[in-house]
Amino acid sequence: MNPFLNRMKKNLNKIRAWSVRQQCDAYRVYDRDIPEYAVSVDYYAGSIVIYRYFNPQFAERDDERFRDVLAGIEELFEIDRSKVFVKERSRQKGNMQYERLGEDSVLQTVTEFGLKFIVNLSDYLDTGLFLDHRLSRYWVQKNSADLRVLNLFCYTGSVSVHAARGGAKRVVSVDLSARYLDWARDNFKANQISTNPHEFVRADVCQWLTCCQESFDLIFVDPPAFSNSKKMS
Repeated sequence: MNPFLNRMKKNLNKIRAWSVRQQCDAYRVYDRDIPEYAVSVDYYAGSIVIYRYFNPQFAERDDERFRDVLAGIEELFEIDRSKVFVKERSRQKGNMQYERLGEDSVLQTVTEFGLKFIVNLSDYLDTGLFLDHRLSRYWVQKNSADLRVLNLFCYTGSVSVHAARGGAKRVVSVDLSARYLDWARDNFKANQISTNPHEFVRADVCQWLTCCQESFDLIFVDPPAFSNSKKMS
């Protein structure tokens, strides 16, 4: 009997009813629950992203166990292997930098509390939507009415979308990446939210803050845990 598959079934039974009630079709199903199966499994509206972690304690049969992971996922979700994306997670340090993984651009639109977000399942280590921030984003939506909201290190703008949908009178999104800011604009468009009077600023957040003259009522700050951006010295 595949212990990974058994745990996945239990987890999924708890999640499915919740996901329907909350209008969320992107969520984590498994997160290294069993030490021998050192993977995280994220569901994105019919597709699966698997993150592999190296655990030296169980390295000897790691490939064999990972085959169990793939077989269990295919059986449980009745999903074609082409919709399963596998990525490696490693601790970043020194001059290491996460690079773009590919150019396939397998894009998908997922739903979170009724809002739509575009995710890229193939090209980057992360998909463009941090699933563990879901409740924080929803809190911002529920507490943004008539406020001026600042989203620092905005990434793909998911928090900004929630703020705008929650009735914020102005949302300013700041990030160093032009690609992520374009992605944020696309997320606004996916929800038919006008980008006016909202603003998308490409800048180093720390430098931008020294010259910002505008005041805000609510500020969301989520700096990257690790970065060696080539855009900064």
